[in-house]
Amino acid sequence: MREGDICGRYGGEEFVICLPGTSLKQAARLCDTIRADIEQSTLYTIIGPINVTASFGVVETLSARKLH
Repeated sequence: MREGDICGRYGGEEFVICLPGTSLKQAARLCDTIRADIEQSTLYTIIGPINVTASFGVVETLSARKLH
């Protein structure tokens, strides 16, 4: 993540990552990298190791200038 990017919890199991100045294609690529990193990581718990996965959706907002 870069300086200026914002990540936070949005509900129970949902998170939001805001990537200002990032194209939809760049954001999708970053999300796939994060998803793969999560999938390849093992979490070690008191009951043994577990693996988790994640899914992402990517949207783009239009600035007021693009609407006119």
